[in-house]
Amino acid sequence: MRHLGIVASSIPNVTAPTVTISAVTNFNQDRATLNGTVSANNGLTTTIKFQRSTDNSNWTDVSGGTTITNTSSNNVSVYYNATGFPNVGTLYYIRLVATNAAGTTNSSSTSFTTWNYKNYTKLTAGGDNISIPTVTPTGGSAIVPSIYDIIMFGGGGGSGYGGGGGGGYRSVASQSFNNASNLLLEITVGNLGTGADGTSSQITNSSFTAITATGGLYGGGSLNSNGGNSGSGTNAAQSGGSGGTWSYVVSKSTFTTYGAGGGGGAGGAGGAASHGNLGLDGTRGGNGGAQVTISRGGSSYTGGGGGGGYGNVGPGDGGNGSSGGSAGTYGLGGTYGAGGMTAGMVFFRYFGPP
Repeated sequence: MRHLGIVASSIPNVTAPTVTISAVTNFNQDRATLNGTVSANNGLTTTIKFQRSTDNSNWTDVSGGTTITNTSSNNVSVYYNATGFPNVGTLYYIRLVATNAAGTTNSSSTSFTTWNYKNYTKLTAGGDNISIPTVTPTGGSAIVPSIYDIIMFGGGGGSGYGGGGGGGYRSVASQSFNNASNLLLEITVGNLGTGADGTSSQITNSSFTAITATGGLYGGGSLNSNGGNSGSGTNAAQSGGSGGTWSYVVSKSTFTTYGAGGGGGAGGAGGAASHGNLGLDGTRGGNGGAQVTISRGGSSYTGGGGGGGYGNVGPGDGGNGSSGGSAGTYGLGGTYGAGGMTAGMVFFRYFGPP
């Protein structure tokens, strides 16, 4: 009687990969270095990929497959410099997925929050130093940072009896650094003062040309009733207008011929003093130059109006500005002999950690 036997065969002991997710590094608003370890197990060719999710359940690939071969059970460190995170200031979950002939293994998840916009605003005199953060991807070069939505006004000029000139203004959509290793900004804002020219607001850095908004000029005292000049310069009236002048005949408070011309604003020349008898012994002072409103990044900022000149009808009867220019706006020129000079301002946005 014959017996049928079973011949034993050698079946390889194959297992799915072992994967571990590590902390995300070198991230900013839209990119990150994703890290993990993989054991391919038994020399099987293993494909890995990283995935992202905003709810730790619905996963999307953030990198293409990367093939590695491991001939032992040792862990191999892997990383991927990923881009394409669509939302700033958002919590993202990351996991590592590895597949070989024996199956697929998903790691647990780790998380990080992408950078968001940070606002920088300066309204007072003096200088500041601010460091714009940067990152360097693993195995790569530092990423060149930028600042966005730059708005600034120079300090308004003080006045004599002619209105002081409004501060110049500057608006720039964005500015990138040429040298990512030098990230210090020096910001100078117009000083508060009396009876003096306005001072400039400025952003400086060794890696780009300074961005400057020049302050308006003081309202002088020559025998002239013309309004001050409007602002001038490149990139939206960089320089503020000059102040108006006053006509001195009897005294600074009694004009028998003309009133005082208004100060020039960032957006237009000051008005000349009105002529003619207004029922009183004198004339009306000139209006100040027009103010300017700049909108960027969802916010609007108004400033730069020149001060109105002094007329015999009353102090400041020329008005603070032909288009507004009310007190409290940035870079407003001094009004009717008050001598005041408003500070400038600097505003911009940049990306930084939450």
